[in-house]
Amino acid sequence: MALAYAERRKCESIIHLASGAAALVGGGMAQIPLSDAVLIAPIQIKMITALGAVFNVKLTESAAKGLFASLSASCIGRAVSQIFGGWIPIWGNILNAGTAAGLTEAVGWLAVEHFKAERAKSSFGETVRRYFVTDSDSKRKRFWRRAKNFFEEYLEDLKKKFGANQPQ
Repeated sequence: MALAYAERRKCESIIHLASGAAALVGGGMAQIPLSDAVLIAPIQIKMITALGAVFNVKLTESAAKGLFASLSASCIGRAVSQIFGGWIPIWGNILNAGTAAGLTEAVGWLAVEHFKAERAKSSFGETVRRYFVTDSDSKRKRFWRRAKNFFEEYLEDLKKKFGANQPQ
């Protein structure tokens, strides 16, 4: 299921804003090992909560933390960038800023895909539920009549197709 234009624009702005904030924090605190992770995680959690609101999903902070934990590879990525050069002045700032922004983007788009999938599952289930939970039996009877007719026609087509090939 594709995103509507307005939803995509909202998601892009939320994710890019959070990525920019994460890049500022990551770049500014590069020489202090793992200090930026304490500030970047809340940015990403707020981003996930805001993305949930785009999809009309009300997330508590603890639910957003759980989703963040399942989507996030940022702990590993941040540790790797810190080891390979995050401590070097200027180079480390640039490396950490890029890593923080990139991982925040990745977590954001993974959250969008998660919310899209959940919406698709729930909208299908809601459609089926609304179809079968009605005050009258007319919809149900009409559905089963159509299904019966479809399968009877399908079986007749199969009999014609395979019955013509059999020797008499």
